[in-house]
Amino acid sequence: MHKFRWMVPLLALSGILTYSDREYSQGTLQPGTPMERTLAVGQSHNYTVALKQDQILQLAIEQKGIDVGIRAYWPNGQRLGDFDSPNGSAGTESVSVIAEIPGNYRFEIMPMDQFKNPAPGRYEIRIADLRKATDQELKLGKFQETLKLQGLALLSDMNDAIRELRNPQTSADFQIQMAQLLWPADEKQASRLMQQAVENLKEFIGTLDDANREDNQKIQAAIQLRQQAVSALAPRDPEMALALIQSTRTLSNPYSNQDSAQQTTDLSLSVAGQLAVSNPKLAFQIADNSLRDWSSPRVLDTLNRLREKNPDMAGVLAHDIYAKLSSQRLISSSQDTAYLAGNFLQLLRSPRPAGTANGPPSNWISDSDSAALLQKVVAELVAYSPPDPNTYSQQRNSAQNLVNTLKQMNKDLRYLSPEQAAAVEKKAIELMGESNVANQNIQSAIESGSVDDALNLADHAPEEMRDQLYQQIASKAARSGDLERARQIINQHLQNPMRQQALLDADRQAIYQASSSKRYLDALRFIQTFLPASERPNLLNQFASQIGPGLKKTTASMLLGQAVNLLSSASRAENDASMRVLLTISEAYSRIDPQRGFDLVEPLIDQFNDISSAATTMNGFREKFFDNGELIRTNGNMVNDIGEQISRTLGSLALTNIQRAKSDADRIRLVEVRCRVYLNIAQQAIRPLQ
Repeated sequence: MHKFRWMVPLLALSGILTYSDREYSQGTLQPGTPMERTLAVGQSHNYTVALKQDQILQLAIEQKGIDVGIRAYWPNGQRLGDFDSPNGSAGTESVSVIAEIPGNYRFEIMPMDQFKNPAPGRYEIRIADLRKATDQELKLGKFQETLKLQGLALLSDMNDAIRELRNPQTSADFQIQMAQLLWPADEKQASRLMQQAVENLKEFIGTLDDANREDNQKIQAAIQLRQQAVSALAPRDPEMALALIQSTRTLSNPYSNQDSAQQTTDLSLSVAGQLAVSNPKLAFQIADNSLRDWSSPRVLDTLNRLREKNPDMAGVLAHDIYAKLSSQRLISSSQDTAYLAGNFLQLLRSPRPAGTANGPPSNWISDSDSAALLQKVVAELVAYSPPDPNTYSQQRNSAQNLVNTLKQMNKDLRYLSPEQAAAVEKKAIELMGESNVANQNIQSAIESGSVDDALNLADHAPEEMRDQLYQQIASKAARSGDLERARQIINQHLQNPMRQQALLDADRQAIYQASSSKRYLDALRFIQTFLPASERPNLLNQFASQIGPGLKKTTASMLLGQAVNLLSSASRAENDASMRVLLTISEAYSRIDPQRGFDLVEPLIDQFNDISSAATTMNGFREKFFDNGELIRTNGNMVNDIGEQISRTLGSLALTNIQRAKSDADRIRLVEVRCRVYLNIAQQAIRPLQ
């Protein structure tokens, strides 16, 4: 068993940290002295901390324009897990560790979502706390370690249950997710599961016919499952991921313009980025070959990774990308060429790694070629004639993307003549449409001014815009808490049926505003009187999802109890909307009163079994719930959606009583839903430690 106790988001204030990586000399972060660095795509920065027995370390990484993730390693070099909170490129990432044995723990900082956000950014790292853990913290660490072991054991039970499944698609989906959970703890078992998943995936793909429209939904599911398998394998075994791509048939996606060859290329490029470290030559070949038939923006991920591992190969690939873009129309029926051109231009103008001059490496394309690409973008934009403002086209979207790119490159626009800059600005307005620009300006002024000023603007706006603007102003008043004024504006300026809809929207806005401003009793009062009554469960669902964090347990419990009282029954749902509310409330109780949460969800499991039995009989009458005897997950049917929510609820409750949650899961009749609950419980039990 690993001697790592727990890792959770946390923030505090002291400690000493040793830093080293390829770009900066080794140094020490002193208490109260943060270290700020620039991080670019393809880079990672490594920090090590020497921990004594039972010490707690808390790191804080403030993001300043780049979304970073943290990967932690044991003193023996094995990976502890990856961490990234959903706060984008702003806010603070934090990780806490309690060590049972002494040693140097390593933390790797890397950019997240490198394909979509290639620009570099800065972050600040500091030790938030370094001290001996309290008895309570040590006890919590032991509890979480025990919870993790129970979660891993549950995966074994789930593996047995999977054998009862009939559809290879369902089995493959579960096996991939199980492997991802098991990988840090049992790499051999995780690899075996992935091999089984690949075999099931191949079997599933083999049953499908591209020409059969009735198979369209399954084809889409197979494409997503193949991508899921490749994404799971690529960071851990890129060679196996590449073999999977090459050995499985590529299906024609009925819901995408991408052809099968482009799908395969895109998947291969996603693996090439990972191969750049272990096999840069193969990564280069994949990326360079992709340019023959297609201009996928994903090639830039491989370029950035090669930039650090093998600069010479990166230079050749950069030249080939430039040659490809120079020979193509950038504004075409495919948006990918425009995205590649825009992102490549931004990358060429991004800072070099520390210790070098600004700009791309010298063996990349020359400044004159970079300027030529900029001029090509501008020339094609100016020459493009968009269709009617209300008509969408791929070319229009490509042009808009290039305009947006140029707007982010203000420093580089100085290379343009005044006439060119004016032409680009004119084209931006033309793409949006003058009426849309005027509308946007008025809407912006309305949002930034007072309600009275906004009404004056709306009164003098073009007649065809007024109804929309009055609705916007009424919504603004409702959001500020002045529901009476909102209703007055609607009644005075709008006619039915628009008036009735606007009044309902204002009432909803008042409920959301009351909840978000923590006026929970007002929100409940508004919900109780809301008409039509059929919509009250949906409003209660939204309300219940906001209860818990930041509230005293007694207050939160009281509010959830009142929400339950607004339903006709807490033991049996009247309809699917009421069941969703009760499940949301049960999940909210997991944070404040788990016993009450279990008491609410358990009768609903019996009702779900009744519903799923009835759905078996009604399968195909108006709605299809089952295929080959298993619940369909891809068509949005009500039975599947409720099963998903039950699994999430029991997963949350399992953090306080995993055995009771498993016993509840065992009562579910549908094995595919039971497996989903097992997986959710295991995820909740294992991932807090990863």
